[in-house]
Amino acid sequence: MLEIVYGKRGSGKTTQMINRANEAVKSCKGDIVFVDDDNRCMLNLAHEIRYINAGEYGCTTPCLLTGFICGIMAQDYDIEYIFLDGFPEILGMNDVSEMGNFVTRIKELADKFKIKVILSVSGPKGMMPAFMEPYIK
Repeated sequence: MLEIVYGKRGSGKTTQMINRANEAVKSCKGDIVFVDDDNRCMLNLAHEIRYINAGEYGCTTPCLLTGFICGIMAQDYDIEYIFLDGFPEILGMNDVSEMGNFVTRIKELADKFKIKVILSVSGPKGMMPAFMEPYIK
């Protein structure tokens, strides 16, 4: 399952992601992973959540980030949720319309391994690419 939290910068997407991750801890039987590009929100997450600062691993292209996510999935078969906060910032991408292949690949992985992947993406409300629409909840 793939879900995208989309909105303009500063609209509370990260806070929503943190709250959802912390809420998931209460009912989750598997593991939860939260990936961000720095350590800003690490202390706001429940201690049961595995926090990963992707900025430390040089994931600067969609291909590298996809491989990184594959590695996370491969090392732990008990993952139930992966929260990926601000992945365009991790990649240094400003144009969300260029992220279609990445989103498609993450959706395929999420479905194959039955992991709920929640991505946050910053962008202007009226400029959301059509490929993201099916994943907005």
